[in-house]
Amino acid sequence: MPSKAFFILDKIKFHFLHKTLILLSLLLCSSYSSFSQQTHYSAEVNLHAMGGTEKTLPFWMYSNSRGRFNESTHFAGILSGMAERELYSGGKISAGGSLLFRNGSPEDLVIDEAYLHFENSWLQATTGIKHGEEIYNGLSASNLNMLWSLNARALPGIEFGTSSPLYFNGKNGLGVEMCWGDYYAGSDAYLEHVKIHRKSLHFVLNIENGWFLKGGLLHFAQWGGTAPSATETAFDFQGYFRAITGRQYATPNNHLGSWQGLMRKELENSSIEFFTDLPFESGTGAKLGNLPDGRYGIFWKRNEPEYLLNSLLYEFYTTRSQGGDDYLNHPYYMTGWSYKGKVIATPFFGLSEEEGNISNNNFTAHHIGIGGDLGDYYDPYPYRLLLSYGNNFGTPGVPFPRKATFLTTYFAARLYSNKILLDLHLASDFHNLRSPNHAAGISLKYDFLQQQIR
Repeated sequence: MPSKAFFILDKIKFHFLHKTLILLSLLLCSSYSSFSQQTHYSAEVNLHAMGGTEKTLPFWMYSNSRGRFNESTHFAGILSGMAERELYSGGKISAGGSLLFRNGSPEDLVIDEAYLHFENSWLQATTGIKHGEEIYNGLSASNLNMLWSLNARALPGIEFGTSSPLYFNGKNGLGVEMCWGDYYAGSDAYLEHVKIHRKSLHFVLNIENGWFLKGGLLHFAQWGGTAPSATETAFDFQGYFRAITGRQYATPNNHLGSWQGLMRKELENSSIEFFTDLPFESGTGAKLGNLPDGRYGIFWKRNEPEYLLNSLLYEFYTTRSQGGDDYLNHPYYMTGWSYKGKVIATPFFGLSEEEGNISNNNFTAHHIGIGGDLGDYYDPYPYRLLLSYGNNFGTPGVPFPRKATFLTTYFAARLYSNKILLDLHLASDFHNLRSPNHAAGISLKYDFLQQQIR
């Protein structure tokens, strides 16, 4: 991405950061005197058991699971809790955390979440480890963005941004959405103390007749990082500035970006949305020299969810052009765009367990998601169906000897709904280069604390 564009974006961001930190400090300092009489507590335990015809699980049994499951995970338990307090001045402050235990991983017991979060009608800010919000009813293969999915564990850091569009005049018309985040990615087999930067700027247009348009830019950067034998220095502000402005420094920062567009129309009892997501890693890609690479999709949902069919999504992915890039791989950051052994981007990108780098970034994929309810308003029994078909070609530098064609399916449905929620999970993988893989699982969720006090 040209550094001039980054500089303009960062100038807007630094102004927003200054105002945000001042406001957040005032809110936190005055929060004890401005609490309302509503405090909410919750705690729950989630248990998962999975197994099938092969030692490893099918693709959608473990992908986009927020890094909680691996191919070899057959049992997992999550213990989580959250406290939330509303403010007289508007908004809320929440604190939460969760512990994850799973087999089939070098790290059996990990901190899944540990965060402090503030949110009001226009601002949100988070510090700690917190998973991103699931959108598109959990039907998308990428969620928020093709380069920033729910596939990996949440990164520890600090982030802030708009919680809803900021309109220049009233509650509709032209507005903006912004986000800024800095995270600590820790160490891998090659480097220590790697950091990740993320920011975005989108312009929105809300028209009174039900049309909503949105377009903008996301920028990501891996920066810093030293060899294990090197002496770690203090935080490098010059290196940080070069990372956020898209420039290189003593280490060759890994810059990624994405142009995004969205068009949504509110219908009488539903809404329909068209979206596109165009990733890049160089100036050529930033100028759309790698077209048609990207994600193209459509999403429809009912306003009321108590229907047999209440949401439908289709996405098409292609990375066949690349414009001279080698998506998600980097000569300095040898494990590529990944965190704790998981691709940060959509899981259609393949990560080599032996080498630790991105082994498949050249692919096409068709993805369908269907959601609905087999029950009614009083006894909901939601279900979710995912179907993905595509072809993997390896990487531009190391192509696969043969095209790998895949069809992967996933179905989840509620079996019992009361204080205990019991779900069934079924998944299958079909490949032209190996035997089919089928698996089944059950998950149990128990809310053992739901309390509201004054």
